[in-house]
Amino acid sequence: MDWFYLTLSRSEPPYLRRIRRRTAIIMLAETALRAIAPACMVMLSYLVIACFGLGQSWLFVATLALAAGALAIGGRKLHLPTAHDIDRRIETASRLPNQPLAVLEDHPATGGALGAAIWALHRARAVDRLASARSGGLLPFAARQDPASLRGLLLLLLGVALVSGGPRIPSRLAASFAWPNWPFPGPIVTIWITPPAYTGQPAIMVTQDPVIDTLQGGAISVLVDGRRAPIQLGGSHLAITRLGQQDERADGVIVQSGRLSIGPWWHRIGRWTIRATPPVAPRLALSALTVDGKYLSFGWTMQDDYGLSRLRLVVTPTGYPAALPEGASLPLAPGPHKARVDMQASPYVGQRVSVMLRATNLAGRQSATAPQFVVLPEEDWHDPTAQALAQWRLRLARRPASARMVGAGLMRVATAPPSPISFAADAQLAGLASGLRTRATAAAGAVTQLLTLISEIEAGPDYQPRLAFTQAARALLMALSLNNTGTGALQQPLSRLNSALARHMAAIRPGADSRKMAQMLDQMAMQIAADRAAGRTDKAAAEQRALAAALRALEHATPMNAAQEAQARADAAAAQSLNSLIQKQTNLLDATAQGNATPAAQGALGDQTEQLQHSLAKARLPILPGLDGAMAAMRRAQNALAQADDDTAQNTETQAIMGLQKAAAALAAAQRQAMSGQDGSNQGGDGQGDGEDGTSDGSSPQDLRLNSTNPAAAVEQEIIKRDSNPALPAATHVYLRRLLTP
Repeated sequence: MDWFYLTLSRSEPPYLRRIRRRTAIIMLAETALRAIAPACMVMLSYLVIACFGLGQSWLFVATLALAAGALAIGGRKLHLPTAHDIDRRIETASRLPNQPLAVLEDHPATGGALGAAIWALHRARAVDRLASARSGGLLPFAARQDPASLRGLLLLLLGVALVSGGPRIPSRLAASFAWPNWPFPGPIVTIWITPPAYTGQPAIMVTQDPVIDTLQGGAISVLVDGRRAPIQLGGSHLAITRLGQQDERADGVIVQSGRLSIGPWWHRIGRWTIRATPPVAPRLALSALTVDGKYLSFGWTMQDDYGLSRLRLVVTPTGYPAALPEGASLPLAPGPHKARVDMQASPYVGQRVSVMLRATNLAGRQSATAPQFVVLPEEDWHDPTAQALAQWRLRLARRPASARMVGAGLMRVATAPPSPISFAADAQLAGLASGLRTRATAAAGAVTQLLTLISEIEAGPDYQPRLAFTQAARALLMALSLNNTGTGALQQPLSRLNSALARHMAAIRPGADSRKMAQMLDQMAMQIAADRAAGRTDKAAAEQRALAAALRALEHATPMNAAQEAQARADAAAAQSLNSLIQKQTNLLDATAQGNATPAAQGALGDQTEQLQHSLAKARLPILPGLDGAMAAMRRAQNALAQADDDTAQNTETQAIMGLQKAAAALAAAQRQAMSGQDGSNQGGDGQGDGEDGTSDGSSPQDLRLNSTNPAAAVEQEIIKRDSNPALPAATHVYLRRLLTP
């Protein structure tokens, strides 16, 4: 081809050779563009269809075939530019008349010296004119090939499709440009994502969503049935296990965000975008602290995406960086909470301390709130020996490194205690002092043991009986929560509770008779078991919360004078009468439902209720709310029974029961306040807002103890564990969940 002369050594100037080569390339590009333009229009049309979500695999194949045909037709018009075409293009682009490039290639027809000189002069002038030669650019040709401007319409439709499709465009394109599964069905791809182990969540199967959101560190499993294909995650190939002739599996760990693709680039079976969220620390906020009596009250808010493994209130004295931290474990549920901590057990009572929250989630990330400062209330120890031990305990907690010096001081107290103490307490104190001096006992353990000794010395003879009563009360609550065999299983925990109650009451008031109180507790426990067996789960759960509050009040009971003891006996008698009335009215309601109730029986119950009200007035007890309403409902029920109107009688009898229960609840609240010491401190809690498991309803603060979990956390966890058993009857599940509801 004559255009190859461009690559050979020529006589023209070098700059002209470069212009010719550049022009040849431009003309070749123009020819190629004209050849592929129809095929590009076909593919652009399919792209618009795909962006609107109308594309599919077989239409894609048809479009490729049509584009290939258009490309073949256009290829027939493809030709290389000749040297003559190149020169004429340069002259046209440079606006050079009389074809000066031809002068460089021509020779004069006649010779002679004069002719050669004239031709040389003519050639020199042509070379001078070619100094302004240029190659030009690509010439527009679309208007000649697309006179209707369809290309503009397609571009406009493409813009509309991109705007309307938005985030769905990638998935539409992936579906529209996929190959059809022909001649056999395509492979089946199954993807399982297993969240990290710390979340405790099960594996999930991924749907057709092109974007997969998961937590960093999760496991991914890809199963492909029907074809072998490479599998890549984040640009790296996953190790593949062959499961059969055309089946495979790949497993990996999601360490960062990336793209999961199956199949080679020219035939993708599937493609997903994986967004891996790295674990973050819990988000905590601690509200302002307040000191109310011996309690440190506060509120907090916690949010976490992975679940907490630990949340603690940390209390440390200011100015002592090496001091032993005090604190309390807090509920792990997210959201706002309120709580108060009894700081009586802290060695830092009366000291200025910093308070903060520290949380650790299941991903191992930790966070803490900014410290807040407060002065703790002072503890009023009355016994001189207890006061001395409290000072040594404070010194040890502040400076654990001074254990040997503290041990020497404790030994001096054991040798000559400021007040009489028991031989057992003296021996324990001497053993603790020796352990500190020889470093056989750690400072943290010694601080705890010293609190036990201080409490024992301060409490006197009631320390061990009170501790035994507390343990027996919790055992009874757990038996009531988990009892599935009826009242027979309650005999042993009730016997243990009655024995511990007798010793506890005898210690705080020698000669006191605890049999009536024990009988009342027995009746409450048996009533709970009977109501639960009868399916009255709501009533049983409410009664169990009342029993738990009564047991807490008894645990913190203080010695009563003669007037208080008489008041307690009157309260107990009234409570027993109310319980008897509730049981009789309930039995009468059952008889009314069966058509066996009589007006006389209902009238007798109304008379007994009126007598109870008179007895309360004689004992100078307040009129219990609900009692007047119960009597009025009983009279209406009596009239309804006399008229054989059983439906009205049942409704009014139910109202009477509700009124009696309201009166019993008010009387129980008064008894709890009386048993807690009449000082308004309510050491055991009033039970309002808290269940017997100590959970909070979000509005009332829950009571917590230092260096311990919720007092009834073991009961709560056992209830939750039992409720997770699917083999339990539905009624049992309802009852267990009611116990967990404040």
